[in-house]
Amino acid sequence: QVSGDGETVTGKAEAGSTVAIKDSNGTTLGSTIVAADGTFKATLDPAQTNGQTLSVTATDAAGNPSSVVTT
Repeated sequence: QVSGDGETVTGKAEAGSTVAIKDSNGTTLGSTIVAADGTFKATLDPAQTNGQTLSVTATDAAGNPSSVVTT
């Protein structure tokens, strides 16, 4: 979920995995490590305030990527 100010994305994924958020051009806008409770909060740079479509993937410690989720 993208925050109202477009500065962060929050969600749930496998604990310890790396989440990457990309724009429609494939440029990484933010990434973070998922906490032990399975939640994450990633800061976007630049903020996305115009309703842009973003893609989110999580990659586990073994290097296996998740399916792409769009928001």
